[in-house]
Amino acid sequence: MNAYEFQTNRLPINHIFDNLILYSGNRFAYTATVCVAEAPGKAFNPLFLYGPTGNGKTHLMQAIGNKIKSERVDQNIVFITAHQFRSFYIESIGGNCTADFYKYFKSADVLLLDDLDLLSGLEQTQEALFHIFNDLHSRGKQMVFASVYHPQKLKWFDRRLSSRLTWGLITDIQAPSAAEFLQKYSSINQIQLTTEITQKIMNQEYSSAADLLGVLRQCLTIQEWEDTMEMEYQAGEHKGDFWKAVLAEIAKELSDSSFETWFRPTSAILDGDTLKIYAPNHFSADWMEFRYKQNLSGAVERVLGKRPILQFIGLEGQSFMREPVVFQQDLESPIPDLEQERNCEQEWTKVLGELRELKQLAKDSILERQKTNALLEEILRRL
Repeated sequence: MNAYEFQTNRLPINHIFDNLILYSGNRFAYTATVCVAEAPGKAFNPLFLYGPTGNGKTHLMQAIGNKIKSERVDQNIVFITAHQFRSFYIESIGGNCTADFYKYFKSADVLLLDDLDLLSGLEQTQEALFHIFNDLHSRGKQMVFASVYHPQKLKWFDRRLSSRLTWGLITDIQAPSAAEFLQKYSSINQIQLTTEITQKIMNQEYSSAADLLGVLRQCLTIQEWEDTMEMEYQAGEHKGDFWKAVLAEIAKELSDSSFETWFRPTSAILDGDTLKIYAPNHFSADWMEFRYKQNLSGAVERVLGKRPILQFIGLEGQSFMREPVVFQQDLESPIPDLEQERNCEQEWTKVLGELRELKQLAKDSILERQKTNALLEEILRRL
């Protein structure tokens, strides 16, 4: 392996300072990263960002790289995750080219290393980073690190390395309050949030800005979908009528309990060559795609005469939606008898059994990966 074979991450062009939503929990970190981008190697070196996942640490790191690259095209900027750093180090040992490994990272004018806490307990990899740190710092090269934890709270880390991580500026990034975030988002995007969306978001708790933004975008998507359906209905374009016919076809193939559980609460929109199927939640959407996709494809083809692309969408928090008029179902249904209840119970038992099998497979995969990691670390210790 030669130095040119180490392929680190490209910086996403959309991660810049201008499109970061500023709030009280990230304002100081934002100011610090701008200072670093304007004077790399001089302002704060190293700069250490820490805080819960999903609050913009990676965005700020990449914004530093993008700004420096746009103003100093000759600068060698290396953005890499801790996992990739470790993988490159192991590969260099296996390929007997550790000299190339060190040469590559010591050639960086700016080193941006994300998810540093993932190097916990990896003594040899930490040793490699320690030597790279010393070389870059002695030559005034900028380093920026990001982690979930403060450098002094990194478990199973080399004390020498932990100490050096505190030489510059350490700043945390916290999750925003829902009220502040909504106000900033609305102002930046020049949109007016409905009372329903605002109330729904304000009534929940969030661990990160990413979680809050995800719920907000989902609510906006639902609102846009509702507005589209209302406009189509008012214009007399009953494009969704075919879904009742599709449901009738599906009902012929499934038991009453399966149909009532998975398909009765659904609706759908035919958008060009894509049929968007809306389920009450993500679990239902995923299960329908996994278990009934073929049944649906056949039923849709029999009704429409073609097979569109099926897209399954889960709508969490559906209680905040009004049911589109086009897709209203008959609410009068007979009370299920004992036989139907028994069938429903059997269906759920089968579902739970399959979920347990998937969980066990995931657990086995994690154990195998841990064994592999332990073996690699043992090989590194002996070298």
